[in-house]
Amino acid sequence: MRRYLVIAALLAAPLTLHAQLDAATARKVDAVFAKYDDHSPGCAVAIKQNGAIVYEKGYGMANLDLGVPISPTSVMDIGSVSKQFTATAILLLAIDGKLSLDDDARKYLPELPNLGPRVTLRHLLTHTSGWRDYNDLMVVDGWDTRDHTDDRDAWESIKRVRALNFTPGSDFRYSNTGYFLLGQVVSRVSGKPLQDFARERIFQPLGMEHTRYLNDTRSIVPNRATAYEPDHGGFVIDMSDWDQLGDGAVQTSVEDLAKWESNFDTPVVGGAKLLEMLLARGRLNDGTQIQYSAGLFQDSYRGADRVQHGGAWAGYRASITRYPSKHLAILMTCNRGDAGTGGKSQSVADIFLPPGGAAMPVSAATGVVDKDLAGLYVSNAVGTRVAFELRGASLARTGAKSALIFLGGGRFADTSARAEWKFIGGSRVVASPTGGAPDTLTMVAKVSSLTAAQLAEYAGTYAGPEVSIEYQILVKDGALVARLPRGGDIALKPAFTDAFDSDALLPIRFIRDAGGRVVAMSFTNRGMRDVRLERK
Repeated sequence: MRRYLVIAALLAAPLTLHAQLDAATARKVDAVFAKYDDHSPGCAVAIKQNGAIVYEKGYGMANLDLGVPISPTSVMDIGSVSKQFTATAILLLAIDGKLSLDDDARKYLPELPNLGPRVTLRHLLTHTSGWRDYNDLMVVDGWDTRDHTDDRDAWESIKRVRALNFTPGSDFRYSNTGYFLLGQVVSRVSGKPLQDFARERIFQPLGMEHTRYLNDTRSIVPNRATAYEPDHGGFVIDMSDWDQLGDGAVQTSVEDLAKWESNFDTPVVGGAKLLEMLLARGRLNDGTQIQYSAGLFQDSYRGADRVQHGGAWAGYRASITRYPSKHLAILMTCNRGDAGTGGKSQSVADIFLPPGGAAMPVSAATGVVDKDLAGLYVSNAVGTRVAFELRGASLARTGAKSALIFLGGGRFADTSARAEWKFIGGSRVVASPTGGAPDTLTMVAKVSSLTAAQLAEYAGTYAGPEVSIEYQILVKDGALVARLPRGGDIALKPAFTDAFDSDALLPIRFIRDAGGRVVAMSFTNRGMRDVRLERK
């Protein structure tokens, strides 16, 4: 496939501040990004208080080839942070009377497969549509983000879908498909490509001169930072050549994002009606309110209300986080895939927000934690994996800093994830995240190696109606590999019984019939449930 890598970065603009942090506070902010220097990519940050930028700075390099540093004017892809702009475009059309959020999506997109239940624009906005994630479907189809793809490739994946993940409105599951489709709706209803509509109705009125939807990855983007991934102690370029819009593709700087953030305080675009619609949290069919509104998550942190969204695409990372009651906003873009903007944004917030907020309830219950609770648990619904381990007499999630708080009766509070875990019968655990739907995970046995005979059980050719390619699974040099028309041979590593991981594919689970014979393989993750390929 063709690959277009556009690397454009101009010299950093001088730092401009509308107000000034005291030196001690500025040093604390700098410490969060201390490891980003002139030998590594990094991040740009802008901090606003009471409507003014009080600190903005670049950390690390925008381009390692040319030695160009990151600045607050460096332009980067913000991934899914783009969704709030696509949502705004749809809501502006609703305010104009051009569409209703309760319209059937197929009214505007008649080629969308009719899978039975009615899917509305509101379902798409709030990730309650049940549509499988086209990004994941394309990965299963063998596409790499470095391959050149466009709207036609996305539509081909969507048109092959044979079932929704769930009945529309019955659940929340984040899916890029909804926002890709919303971008298509904007174009058809307005008569203008999404990038033109957004430029005229959102970016230009707010003076966001360096912001655009990138509809052609071959384009030169002035002052754009190159994206990187860590690799063997150094870095490699990690840029994408996917041209789809709506779910992502906005290129911008933290200085421009600060102008967008100001629209939440003084709405130049859309007025008070737009803000009301942007912040109206979705509801499920049973009336349950979810944490997602229109391209925004809403929760709390340290006792303060929080409105936020993160983004990740190729080697870019980004986040916009607002604390409305504290008149604080933290805007961040990064050009390294391991940046962890969510954690860094919270670390910056910790500098400005006093400790507080309602603590998770802790009873006086005491007792010895059953060591049999430790192990690996997997969700059949979304494929989530969580490992628990013993730390002394306490139980903790593997990789988490803090141990779980024992509440008694098999229940544990998880302060780091703001969730509760309830262990049932020694082999299952119910996860109940704050503001989210419960999910049951089942304990599985970890597997690290298999015999040649065991590996041979999986060998064969697999195909299904939702995937355009066939998967050849074979044993090669003592290991299981997936051979794809695009991508060559991909090594599969045992994870647990009948489940395998790889560096280039989504996790695979093999399905057995009643007699124990492997008859199918399946992909399940956050974006799609049981996309199955039958063994031929």
